[in-house]
Amino acid sequence: ACVAGLLWARWPDPSAKALRLGLCFVLAGGVAYLAVVPYAAKDEVVMLDVGQGDAFLIRSEGASLLVDTGNQEQKLLSALARHGVSSLDGVAISHHDDDHCGCLGVLSANIAGDVLLSSETFVCGCDDCVQLLSAARDAVGDGRVRGVSVGDTVRVGKFTCTVVWPYSFEEEGGNADSLCLLVSFDAQADGSPESSVLLTGDAEVVQVRSMMDEARIGAVEVFKAGHHGSKAGVDEGFAERTGAQVVLISAGKGNRYGHPSKEALSEFEESGARVFRTDTQGDVTCRFEGDRVSVFAQKP
Repeated sequence: ACVAGLLWARWPDPSAKALRLGLCFVLAGGVAYLAVVPYAAKDEVVMLDVGQGDAFLIRSEGASLLVDTGNQEQKLLSALARHGVSSLDGVAISHHDDDHCGCLGVLSANIAGDVLLSSETFVCGCDDCVQLLSAARDAVGDGRVRGVSVGDTVRVGKFTCTVVWPYSFEEEGGNADSLCLLVSFDAQADGSPESSVLLTGDAEVVQVRSMMDEARIGAVEVFKAGHHGSKAGVDEGFAERTGAQVVLISAGKGNRYGHPSKEALSEFEESGARVFRTDTQGDVTCRFEGDRVSVFAQKP
């Protein structure tokens, strides 16, 4: 706007001084935008529309953590741009499937902190885990790839992300071994969270029930459906066990796997939960304000 005003005032013969001044305004505005926008963002967990894959953005008080990256670079970068994200304080990868970690390399310049992997990844030795470790080290360097285990926590502003799974690898870092996080929102910083989100990677019903029981997780307000809402991710009474008011399903439009399954949709919808899907609704933002969670979708 400043540049347009200067050009209008000096037209048809804007001086070199006016052009330089206009350029300075543009650069100053850009710097101010990059500096202020991250801190202006609300306390949010955002399910990014990255096609058939997972990418969840957690941000609060200027801090940010991306959980998984999907495998379509342009979709991920566009989604981050839509939400004004140019730098990430960390990236957590649930497991080695390409649709969860395939874009790690393209984020190399954007990751200011560590890449977090399940500690079991470092000792597994299978080809897929070795490749994931290599990709993480290529992205941020060996010293910034960190293993986390059950009970470990990561702070993201008013959110505390607690590792609740896996206790050990059962299938060489596959779906059943997904790194799962209980994301608790503590608005008053008094140690008594008002709301929580359970991020489950590709874990299915057996693993989710186990992690909720072993970690003594009660009802959560927001639940990320395991394995993109597959049939194997639910059974009878599962929605009641999670107690979720909001269910998030990340899946690509017209994907060949049939995600989300009709069984998963029926189980959650019949429980009264509100179901949000990236394949039909795009990005889905869960905004936390005190003990209230507001949810809205943004179609790309």
